[in-house]
Amino acid sequence: MAELTEETGITQQLSRRLLPLAIWIWLIIALLSPASYWFIQHRDLQRHASAYAVNLGEKFRDFALEAPLLWKYQTYNFLGLIERFHPTLEVEGFRVLDENGEQISGYAFRGEGLGPSGPLTLFEELRLTRGTAPILFNNRRVGTVEFFASDGELLRATALFLAISSLVGTFLALLVYRYPTGVAKRLEKRLKSATEFSRTVMESITDAVCIVDAGDFRVLGANAAFLRQTDHPESEFEGRHCYELTHGRFEPCGPPDEPCPLQATVTTGEQAVVEHHHVLESGKKVFAEVTTSPVFDENGRVVRVVHVSRDISERKRAEEILAEYARKQEKLALIDELTGLHNRRGFLTLAAHQLRTSDRLGQSVHLLFADLDGMKWINDNLGHGMGDQALQEAAELLRATFREADLLARLGGDEFAVLAMNGNSGGGEVIARRFAEKIASFNRREGRSYRLSISIGVASYDPASPCSIEELLERGDALMYEQKQTMKRRENQTSSYRAVDP
Repeated sequence: MAELTEETGITQQLSRRLLPLAIWIWLIIALLSPASYWFIQHRDLQRHASAYAVNLGEKFRDFALEAPLLWKYQTYNFLGLIERFHPTLEVEGFRVLDENGEQISGYAFRGEGLGPSGPLTLFEELRLTRGTAPILFNNRRVGTVEFFASDGELLRATALFLAISSLVGTFLALLVYRYPTGVAKRLEKRLKSATEFSRTVMESITDAVCIVDAGDFRVLGANAAFLRQTDHPESEFEGRHCYELTHGRFEPCGPPDEPCPLQATVTTGEQAVVEHHHVLESGKKVFAEVTTSPVFDENGRVVRVVHVSRDISERKRAEEILAEYARKQEKLALIDELTGLHNRRGFLTLAAHQLRTSDRLGQSVHLLFADLDGMKWINDNLGHGMGDQALQEAAELLRATFREADLLARLGGDEFAVLAMNGNSGGGEVIARRFAEKIASFNRREGRSYRLSISIGVASYDPASPCSIEELLERGDALMYEQKQTMKRRENQTSSYRAVDP
């Protein structure tokens, strides 16, 4: 089956997006947080160390005031200062420099390993915190105090913080990276399973199904039934318009012959059903019932259309056969099976229409009502087969006498009727006389076992004084009965049913 959905690679795409985020989370928590902590605490240590240095500078200023020229050599006072010095910091040491920046001998406390004065090396910056303060005498700088505190506790705390933050950062980074990807992987697995299920369902559908883009009507995917119905290989349908595949045309379908259900669905957002003639690649035409259903996006806009096409060619052929059969049955329902003339139902239906035509044209109509005499004698003496033959012969005489445009019918039993438009010169009398001549000519044929006798009555319909076909039949029947009674009173009837001596 052609792919109905593209491979999304959700897990892979999400992994690529989350990996930089996880790395940044780890860097911020595991490295930046301890570094920030060390920087802040180191600055605080510098502030305290500078405060101690200022305090020591004040003490040495007092030495200078007592002995301006000898203060550098009063180490005994320095020793007493050390005994009174109880720093709250972890003191690494301090030292006193002269106005030239050289260390004054004897004025150092645990500071011999500090190295020369000047900027601290990187290692010393990590190990020590330095605070400095000037020694002023008469507003003149006579020396400098350098106070050093150890960063050992800070380094140990920072290392512990680094270890903890590394664990926390690693945990959060893995949580940010692995949990969403795990969820996405499960969702992708379910999506893949659903896609496989959909593919199986689509392949099991015998109707031709395709997914069409609502913008340009390009086919995005289709099942095997669609490919079979349109007679196209899978490699050729991708990217092509639906009307190319189903109709072999290069513009969308349109009214009045082929209304486009896709356009109707995109416009109304509702399902549409039409019947189309699809033209296959081979040129074969298929009659199809097309159903289109909309697919909406989150904004309620139709973005795709599901196009379902069912081949109803066989159904259409069956419908045509049934329609033809119905027409034949309807015709048979209006035709007398024995004579081929219209039966009573057909005559009444068509005669009513003829009378309306007569009213519209202002033309008169003549009704000939005929009754076959002696039918009981023929059936009793010559058999019912011969009686049927007599009815058929009467029908043939009617056909020979009247035009195709006239309406001929066997009303039932031995009764016949003819409705003739006024195209016969002389009217009803001429019709009756011509029919009588046809009967006489027919009876002169040799080899007949009976003579044909038909009683007739002719009634005329005047549009100026309209009546129903039933009323016209009653009038014709009455006139026929009157003629029959007259003929019975005659002893020798030239057109009576009478057996002929062999």
